[in-house]
Amino acid sequence: MGRDKANGRLSLSPVTRELQVQWDVPANLPLYRTQEQLCEDVARALGTRAAYNPLWERLHLPVSVHNLGGCAMAEEPAYGVLDPEGQVHGYPGLYVFDGAALPVGIGVNPSSSIAAVAERNVERAIRKVKNAPGWVAPERGPAQPVRADPSASVRVGMRMMPVEETPHTPVVPGTDPLGSVVIPPGGTVASPTPVVGLRFTERMKGYLHPNHVPADDYAGAARAGQREGDVAEFVVTITLPNLDRFLAQESHGGIAQGTLHVKGLTPPGGAAVENGVFNLFVDTERFYERRMLYLLPFTGVDGQPYLLDGYKEVCDNAGFDVWSDTSTLYTVVRKGHERSGPVVSSGIIRLHLPDFLQQLTTFSVLGTSSPLKQADAIRRFGGMFMGTLWDVFARAKFD
Repeated sequence: MGRDKANGRLSLSPVTRELQVQWDVPANLPLYRTQEQLCEDVARALGTRAAYNPLWERLHLPVSVHNLGGCAMAEEPAYGVLDPEGQVHGYPGLYVFDGAALPVGIGVNPSSSIAAVAERNVERAIRKVKNAPGWVAPERGPAQPVRADPSASVRVGMRMMPVEETPHTPVVPGTDPLGSVVIPPGGTVASPTPVVGLRFTERMKGYLHPNHVPADDYAGAARAGQREGDVAEFVVTITLPNLDRFLAQESHGGIAQGTLHVKGLTPPGGAAVENGVFNLFVDTERFYERRMLYLLPFTGVDGQPYLLDGYKEVCDNAGFDVWSDTSTLYTVVRKGHERSGPVVSSGIIRLHLPDFLQQLTTFSVLGTSSPLKQADAIRRFGGMFMGTLWDVFARAKFD
């Protein structure tokens, strides 16, 4: 059980008039994969194996036993079928009390939350029918509110934990049973079940010129750097530890590690890049534009911290510029490891065709030895990459 993005859609088929459900599987894959990972961990601990619904395993069609949101509650009719008390907007006396009223995924345990909301709305409906604002259900009498005892608690991380609790603390009626859960001092144990990731290596070369003014005259700085032999290059391995999360998140972020050389700033053999950040196809203020971002921290030959801060501007300009946009990195080097640091050099670093062809041979899939899963990972990454290029360079011509 988990909280998905609540972005599925119900619609009527225009031909058969049957109700159809459309799931946004790609956006929710990080959740689904985490659930699979937990199932694998539990099965391993029990000495058995996890088995999955064939529709999911073969066709990636999810199955839900607690469908929510078909008649969601909302303040305004434009955003939901029901008002906040479960009554259909514009139809007095018509109520929906089941899970369809809940507008979002609610996690564990859905049936209890569905029942709680239903009881609350039923009680309010009875008050209206009886014209008795103070009426309460007689079943409330023996019920005890669940509450934590704030007088005997300490902060562990970001949550309050009772001082005397242990993993075997008995649950007292009327108290929150989650209060008996203890987080180990060193944190929870990492899952032994690997997730599917992706890794590739990229080499780029170009020219940077120190203290070029203005700093955003990248072409001018590159020409000046070329005249004076101010070479800059890097070889970084970009790792996407969780491919599902990478594809679903808007930032499309990965980890960059490798070696970077900037004449005058690094030793001849280059400086190490650790914990660099790579973002693929980040949205900008322009609808048909994306950017690839590189943030590569390193330590200079003077022992001071520096940051290579670069971006590739992917947008449809005059002519055929797909290759130029995806291979041209507009670059500044900043003092310090923050993007607010002062610029010490600027210019352009490029991905050259031979290096690109070599890069294609470096792709490897992490976390699985299955040829089918490896092929699926490459397919999904390639589909996202090419699909974005289509959106930027071709879709605008058809809209």
